[in-house]
Amino acid sequence: MIDLIKANKHFEKPLSSCSYYSGGGMTGGYASRIVKASDGKAIIEISNASWHCSLPISFEYEADSIILKEIEDIFYDYRMSNYDGLKNSPFFAADAPTSSYSFIFGDEKVSFASNQIIPAKGSEALGKILDLIDDYCKSHQPLPSLDLSELSSEDIEKGTLVNEGERDLKIYDYRNRTLSYYINNGLSDYEFNDAYRLYYEGMLLVSSDHGDKMVSYANTSEVYEIRLSDYLKAGSYRLEIADMEVGFEIK
Repeated sequence: MIDLIKANKHFEKPLSSCSYYSGGGMTGGYASRIVKASDGKAIIEISNASWHCSLPISFEYEADSIILKEIEDIFYDYRMSNYDGLKNSPFFAADAPTSSYSFIFGDEKVSFASNQIIPAKGSEALGKILDLIDDYCKSHQPLPSLDLSELSSEDIEKGTLVNEGERDLKIYDYRNRTLSYYINNGLSDYEFNDAYRLYYEGMLLVSSDHGDKMVSYANTSEVYEIRLSDYLKAGSYRLEIADMEVGFEIK
């Protein structure tokens, strides 16, 4: 049993980020929850994928910064500042998913994972934090997000699996002001310049003047990212890269 009868360390800075990630099981899927400070408020990011190749289903919520204070209160009530550097568990399951947790206070960080020996009350504390995040999301509307309604559940699960004999541009994910796309390349190696043009309702919204020379290798579906300066509004978009284009909706 870990000795928690030691000082409940308090950090100088308030909690600025809390993250949870669970993945690495037999399916290769994952689930993540992130709460982070942003311009005096908090942004909650929720993302889930059922298989290693599946398209993630992602939502973001704008919250009052009080949610970070509530998480911080649980963190200190359960003396979780002592959880950094926990010993590894002697038990190992090769196909079991691993959950990891991270709490950031300014330049200081406490992180640990489910393959470590977490104190007895740890599960209770983490359950309270995850319930707090999920309850907030259930009672609020998400920010505009990538619309996957035209895709079947099978299409979402297959996700980035390569379609032989085809090469096309597809949208992978949108969150944290980052648009992710992939080239489903079921043909030969393909050299391209990743300069892009993003249109909103038929009007050019943003473009890159110069791109980099890239290679999409045969029978692969590599994911690439475009970092945006602001959140996308609801509406119709079109992304053009090299001689490829794809339309998508943000709702």
